[in-house]
Amino acid sequence: MKTILKTGGIAVFTAALLLMVHSCGKSSTTSTDSTNNQAIASAPTAVKMKADFTSSGAPQLFRNAAAPKLTSCPSPTVPDGPNLVAGLDCDGNGGFTAYLTPQSFKVAIKRLSFVKSDGAHVDFVPDQVTLNKSMVYDLTSQITVSQIAISTGTYLSFQAELYYYEIKMPINSSPTITQSIRVYLSDDDFAAEGGLGHHQGDITFIDNNGREMGWAVPGMPWTIASLQTNPALVSRPGGTDPETGHQRGPFGDSSLWNQTAFMQGSGRDIYVINAPLGLTGLTVSADISKTVTFTFSVKDSWFWEDFDADGRFDPCEGTGPSSIEACAAGSKWAPIFNLPVLSIQ
Repeated sequence: MKTILKTGGIAVFTAALLLMVHSCGKSSTTSTDSTNNQAIASAPTAVKMKADFTSSGAPQLFRNAAAPKLTSCPSPTVPDGPNLVAGLDCDGNGGFTAYLTPQSFKVAIKRLSFVKSDGAHVDFVPDQVTLNKSMVYDLTSQITVSQIAISTGTYLSFQAELYYYEIKMPINSSPTITQSIRVYLSDDDFAAEGGLGHHQGDITFIDNNGREMGWAVPGMPWTIASLQTNPALVSRPGGTDPETGHQRGPFGDSSLWNQTAFMQGSGRDIYVINAPLGLTGLTVSADISKTVTFTFSVKDSWFWEDFDADGRFDPCEGTGPSSIEACAAGSKWAPIFNLPVLSIQ
């Protein structure tokens, strides 16, 4: 159900989304076309979202190979990565492939639209104008984003502008803490966005009240004491955007964000998903209501090489094998953002 395109060794993903359709009632409404005063049939359509903590396998961002994962090391050997099952050490560096499933999942959405066959957009999350006004949804349990009456016809695709996603997971071993971590997909460090200092690929810590504490620093322990609180001093090894001149954080994937879709000018860098609404689109009829559910698979959505075999992500912690994780040259780790799978009922 997915197409994988490789560009420069980096996987870029497009999705053929899961589609399930059946009748769900007979509640219809009409609106009026102000141009000719003709009634326009419409029907209530709901958008729901949830995170799935028990399964994986959706198309993915920040992943270097497609599912299913390899169950043994190929020949010739390859670097360890999220294309391998847990427990393998294919590059022989002493770090074994490991995964964590977060305890919670949130996503910040600036705009979410369905695009009709005639090109018209219908907003289920209206444009919030600036990224920092994005609607933040906790998808740990299923929620209803909105339910509105939309005109009949066929909607071929959806478009989503995403600000960041946020997960909570245990990190470190001395002591182990449960930490909320935010991964930025869009850049808000422009005058029109308020110059807030976040670049694509930045990773920050969030406290229990939802406040941002600071940036995780490459090559430093992931502790509160080691966070960088001045965005101008953040080390960003993820390359430079050719239009904006902004550096990108640890996961500023140039092969992804330098594509045409993300070349948005010198003052804008927003991560946009454009994907089909199933194989044939979403058909809205006057006598049938519809529910579209976006499911984000988050199982095993944090990858790292476990050098001390303790089952914990211990970036640059202490001495000995644990000090290597996400710290020494060649030690690999990655957040894995699964693009949503859609069901239509």
